[in-house]
This record gives sequence, structure tokens and C-alpha cells, in this order.
Amino acid sequence: MRDWVKAALINGWNLLHCVTFSSNQDPSPAMASRSQYQKRADQLEFKVLTYSYNIS
Repeated sequence: MRDWVKAALINGWNLLHCVTFSSNQDPSPAMASRSQYQKRADQLEFKVLTYSYNIS
């Protein structure tokens, strides 16, 4: 990466100052390791919902 930035500065190439993404969700996330992916797939996930009711 550092070599690319150095070459860009020497050659007068434009560098990106800001990158924005149109969505915060990846439709097909990369799977770096099949075993790590399988471990995550086998884990249980819990969601805690808390409700509060006013009783008058």
C-alpha cells in the first residue's frame, strides 16, 4: 500500500480523500476460513428485549 501511495505522489495521481458506501450491509460477505465460518454458524445468538409498561 505504501508503495502505491508513493508512486501516486511521484506521478501526480489523484488520491481518494473520502469513500462512502451506498449500504451498510454486505449482500454476500466473504468467507476467509471455512472452519471459522462453521464455528460462527454453529453458535447460538440471543436477543434481549425489555418492555416497560405503566400501570395506572
